[in-house]
Amino acid sequence: MSKINERKFECCDREQVEMTLTKNQLSTSIETKNEPKRSDNFKGMKSVQSAIKILKIENEKNYNANEYVSNTILTASHETNFKKQLLLRNVIFIKGIPLTKHENYPRIIKEIALKTNTKINVIRAFRFNISSTSNSIVVAKLETFEMKKNLIYNSKISKLTANNICSNWPKKNIYIGDLLSNRPL
Repeated sequence: MSKINERKFECCDREQVEMTLTKNQLSTSIETKNEPKRSDNFKGMKSVQSAIKILKIENEKNYNANEYVSNTILTASHETNFKKQLLLRNVIFIKGIPLTKHENYPRIIKEIALKTNTKINVIRAFRFNISSTSNSIVVAKLETFEMKKNLIYNSKISKLTANNICSNWPKKNIYIGDLLSNRPL
């Protein structure tokens, strides 16, 4: 090798050695100066990790409690809907009866039952306005489910009109069906 190449090589070697020494010295000095802090940081990290574990356990407990409450509410909601449907089991609606003064709804429903050859006992009846533009319906609660079923069936067969019940009323079809809303009677 030529002298120029050797010099370059030596220079490169010296720089590498100096750099290596400098790195080693620097890292050793950093290690000795920061050693107490590292142990403090390690203790701090352990306490943070234990706090995270505790939070995870609490979060899981809260999730399970929330799921339990959610299921309880869902069950209660189903039971409430079931009981509402039981209340509506004997309820009918009648559409097509014109609005008149001094209406007696139980008497009107009994007249419908008479025209359809159905025996019924009306517990309660009232007119329910759906909107101001359309005809209102008459809602009635009958004594038994069998009475309700027979009245609906017989009214479909006989195809009643309003003038069959009262001669002053217009010739308008009367429809009797199940009430499916949750309006209390």
